[in-house]
Amino acid sequence: MLQIDESKIQGEVYAKSPTKDILYVKFAIPSLELYMNSFTVRPSPKFNGLWFQTPAFLMGKKWVKPLEFRNGSRLLDLMQDEAMRAADRYIQENRLQNLFPGAVLIDQDEVDDVQF
Repeated sequence: MLQIDESKIQGEVYAKSPTKDILYVKFAIPSLELYMNSFTVRPSPKFNGLWFQTPAFLMGKKWVKPLEFRNGSRLLDLMQDEAMRAADRYIQENRLQNLFPGAVLIDQDEVDDVQF
């Protein structure tokens, strides 16, 4: 049986769009020997806060998502929590609070991890 060590899932902001308020996040899941990038965190256009999105690419006139998760996916919830922590760290370290006014800057231990 494949086991995921959720304590080792790491998210990191690796780029910020030079023209938009978008942070790009990559993930490492060493227990699966899996590395993924192109996830985004940006201010939500509808709500006060940040919005996490899985990768999507424009192919012709249609957006294609190379990774899809089932509704209620525990792995996706865990990745979203880690992406928000990574975004918070990046925003604090680079003093970008004015670009991301909806960011809730949190302590690392405040987000409840998803249990597998």
